[in-house]
Amino acid sequence: MKEGSSVPEEQTPALPSGDIPNSWGFHLLQELRHLEDKIDTRFVGQDTKLAALEEKIDARFVALEEKNDARFVALEEKIDARFAALEEKIDARFVAQDARLDTAVVGLRQEISALRYWAWGSIVAVFVGTVTVILSLRP
Repeated sequence: MKEGSSVPEEQTPALPSGDIPNSWGFHLLQELRHLEDKIDTRFVGQDTKLAALEEKIDARFVALEEKNDARFVALEEKIDARFAALEEKIDARFVAQDARLDTAVVGLRQEISALRYWAWGSIVAVFVGTVTVILSLRP
């Protein structure tokens, strides 16, 4: 029914005949308390359900955190293993380069030694040649 419209007389509820009993307030209060107890029971039930859901969600978060932590640890171990393998590979290359350089240095030293002998030999040959020319020019 719309607000502000009047109720036809045939739909008007009939008033109780006689006087209202004196205990009506007590019964009304008793019914209100009963409804209040029902509402409180429902709230407690809802609070219990909510607490159980919160515990479930917390447990899921803890499980997810542990799972993610395990994944991160595994990933860090993989990365560390890869870095260690790369370090070993690079170290092996440096060792190989050092060996090549040592071989090259030994070869250069041998060549320098050979050049020194040639240089000394050339100096001696020039000196002997000069002495021979000087001595052959003298009468």
